[in-house]
Amino acid sequence: PGGHDDVFTYTIKDGDGDLSHTTLTISIGDSTPTIGGLTPQAQGGDVTVNEDDLLAGRGAGESAGSDTSKESTTQGGTFNISSPDGIATLSIDGHAFITNGVFTAGSFTTALGNTLNVTGYNAATGVVTYTYTLNDNEAHAAGQGTNSLFENFTVSLTDQDGQNATGTLSANIVDDVPTAHNDTNTAQSGQTVTGNVETNDTAGADGIASIAWTGASGNTVTGSYGTLTIAADGSYSYHANPNASGTEVFTYTITDGDGDTSPATLTITVANGQPQPVAATQTVNEAALDTTTTGSDIAHGTVTGSNPSSTAETVSGTLSLGDPDSPHVTNIQGATSSVVGGSAVTVQGTYGVLQIDQNGNYTYTLTKPFDTSPDANNGTNTETGKDVFTYTVTDAYGNTSTSTISINIIDDVPTAPVPDYAVLSNGAGNPVTFALDEDHTLTGNYGADGPGTVQFATSLDGVDSGLTSGGTHIIYDVSLDGHTLYGMANNVAVFTVTLDPTNATYSVDMNGTVDSVSQVTFSNGSYDFDGGNGAWAGFVPTGQKNSGTPVNDDSRDVLFTPFGTGTTINGNANSFGVGGGSGGQNIGAGEGIRVDFVQDLTGNTMGAGGYGVPANRDHVFDSHYVANGATFTFGDGTSNTLLKITAFDDNATTGTDGNKTVGDGVHDSVTSVAITYDGETQMVSFADIGTTATSYTVGNAGGLTDRTYTVHFVDLGDGKYAAEITGVLDTHVSVSTFTADGYSSLELLNASPTDDSGNDFAITGFGAAVQTTDPVNFNLPIEIVDGDGDKATSEIGVTLYGTGVQDHSADAAGASHLYTSTVALPNIIGSAFNDTITGDVSANVLYGGAGADTINGNGGNDTLVGGAGNDIMNGGAGNDLLVGGAGQDTLTGGTGADTFKLDHLDIKDLISDYNGAEGDKIDLSSLFETSGGNIADYVHYDAGTKTLSVDVNGTTGGANFVDVAVLQNAPAAGTITILYDDNNHTQHSTTI
Repeated sequence: PGGHDDVFTYTIKDGDGDLSHTTLTISIGDSTPTIGGLTPQAQGGDVTVNEDDLLAGRGAGESAGSDTSKESTTQGGTFNISSPDGIATLSIDGHAFITNGVFTAGSFTTALGNTLNVTGYNAATGVVTYTYTLNDNEAHAAGQGTNSLFENFTVSLTDQDGQNATGTLSANIVDDVPTAHNDTNTAQSGQTVTGNVETNDTAGADGIASIAWTGASGNTVTGSYGTLTIAADGSYSYHANPNASGTEVFTYTITDGDGDTSPATLTITVANGQPQPVAATQTVNEAALDTTTTGSDIAHGTVTGSNPSSTAETVSGTLSLGDPDSPHVTNIQGATSSVVGGSAVTVQGTYGVLQIDQNGNYTYTLTKPFDTSPDANNGTNTETGKDVFTYTVTDAYGNTSTSTISINIIDDVPTAPVPDYAVLSNGAGNPVTFALDEDHTLTGNYGADGPGTVQFATSLDGVDSGLTSGGTHIIYDVSLDGHTLYGMANNVAVFTVTLDPTNATYSVDMNGTVDSVSQVTFSNGSYDFDGGNGAWAGFVPTGQKNSGTPVNDDSRDVLFTPFGTGTTINGNANSFGVGGGSGGQNIGAGEGIRVDFVQDLTGNTMGAGGYGVPANRDHVFDSHYVANGATFTFGDGTSNTLLKITAFDDNATTGTDGNKTVGDGVHDSVTSVAITYDGETQMVSFADIGTTATSYTVGNAGGLTDRTYTVHFVDLGDGKYAAEITGVLDTHVSVSTFTADGYSSLELLNASPTDDSGNDFAITGFGAAVQTTDPVNFNLPIEIVDGDGDKATSEIGVTLYGTGVQDHSADAAGASHLYTSTVALPNIIGSAFNDTITGDVSANVLYGGAGADTINGNGGNDTLVGGAGNDIMNGGAGNDLLVGGAGQDTLTGGTGADTFKLDHLDIKDLISDYNGAEGDKIDLSSLFETSGGNIADYVHYDAGTKTLSVDVNGTTGGANFVDVAVLQNAPAAGTITILYDDNNHTQHSTTI
């Protein structure tokens, strides 16, 4: 051992033998042992092991470390020792590995349960080798992440002389930590989903000791869209709220065995699982309303519509509930509401009732009409969404959604009444009452919207009727309530028609006489112009020109003679004028032409010296006749002309000349003139302007340039008045002249003050209205208005007959019912039974009345009215009017230009002999009104089936053609002329 001295005594002897004694002291140094190569804990220790490398298999219930690469949990190291005085012992943590210099490898279990294994000692170098094995996770300081826990071992080295050195071998155990990973899940609203957030979390070597959820109350967390139920093992269930949608984020934190934590989120996306029911729309029709419950009706109506036999008041359907998860209808809301369960329920709507079951099968019945507000004449308009029901759908997850059943209601419109045809005497008498509809009530005509009224359209007020009384135009005057129409001439009511909707009747009160006139056009080819550059000229029927003596056929002819400075009548195929002071073929200033209306005109129109030579006045005729409304068309005028028109009555009324002399008539006052230019007619009457010269602008918008014409009624000195018209007289202008009771001649004078090339004119066309005793036929448009303002049009047909009528309306069943016209009594009114009525060669009015009548017109321009019953009518010769009336009638026009008037939509009459070449026409004006541009939407003819059909609404409400006649002889399409009224009650014709 060191720390001692060895003393040696020695003697030296010199050569001579001297001796010297001394000592040698050797000091043995005392060296202490040393330990090196150990790193203090503060500097990280000697060996490092990491819990994240631990394996789960190290023991039951253990969790693996978090490092996926898994380095070894056994780590080695070295330190060195030095002991000059020899090694007595080397121990680590009390375990000896060198004893008296002898090394023995070995290991021991550390205090933390790990293993320290000393594997070698190099005596030469003093290096000691060892390994440290981490066997399990350790309890590190809580919540400090990957912090270190040091396990320190005391290393003790003792030398042979008992000196000792110590050191510390420090093992650094790095804590493992958990890692929570974000989780996601999805749920449909109302659905419950489950999961475990720890499934994908990394627990680390210390394992997950606990889990905490932010916002938890007990074992639940309430979210925005649902509720999360949690468990200690990380499992959860999430119930999404019904009808919810959105994203929920829940936050949780896991804590491992030694207190380390890691937060993460659970994100749940909630998809909207609400049912997507489809809104249903159905349409019902008011016209189908009735007061009985039939078929699939849920209830009966409160009123009767115009088509009660229809089932269109009830509709059914099945809803599309829009959900795969067992959806059901659970509630229905209308005016009343109900829960829908295992059986169908019924709820009230605003206008009907709805029955529905949980599977979405429903039926709706309209029970009352929709009332348009404000009232409107909008036809069969579809009122959308007027009864709306809201239904609720609930699926298996409790999701709910609502949608609607929307009911459109087609407005009912009134049915046009079919008034009795009015046949009465043309003259003052007592009012005569007729039915406004064939069933003598209007209850069924108003339809579902209930009573309104029957009236004359206000648009008739102030309209020229096209009729005259004593030559004065009859103007319609409609009362404010629309129930009374007056036919006014010179401010006097010629007739009054009064509607009585309450009693479904109307009356006609004749206070005067309507002129019966026949329009004669002398320049349309049916008459020849007899003359040309001669003393006089005339129009005579074709084939009678230059016939010598009068042809005794009572033809209505016209005689033209010059007066003023004119001396001859000059004419050609296109126009005529006079020759004289102005010369030429026109009528110049100071020249005039006299027009006499005569019967059976003959004579030699030629003669030298003109009309001033008595021998040249060799015209012969039987008599004058009365005309009115004579119309002249003009030509050649280019500047303003002053035209003076003077009317005369034949002097035969004074008994002075035997009715055969011209130019000596007596003045008759011109009461009105009509100026027609570019399709517009301006009526000017003496009653309106008196003797004041008044200017009028005439012309149509979009047509020719408007013109100004001045009219002045001038006194002839005897209290009678002529008309003076100032304006351009060219081919675009015509003038008609009227007196109170007609005239037998007219004088037309160019009264321009000076002669120039622009103010002369020619006459290019001529016609006149000739007084007759024929029946007068006219129609009066009426309209029925229902309770919400819809209208349907019809018309009252009127026939006025002259004197001489056989009235058999009161005949009983036992009468003969065989009635024949006589000369004295040519017109016949039949009985209420099955009559046979036969006319003669005159223009008869033959009215069957009720019963299935047989009516034969024979000759003449007859008016045949069947009335009620299935009648057989034959016009015979002449231009006849055939009105079938109620019943399925057979109509035969016979020869001549006949008019077949159809006034029923629900009856298909038979027309046996329609002949367009003879001028036949079919009058549909009682059935509809429309502008001419869309007539194909209203009328259709099928040549294959010979059927004529009418759609009274045109395209409104879709095509709905109704057969109104069969044309038995199958005329070709494109040859049938129909008559119809426009919305202003003006009649038009077209060919289909």
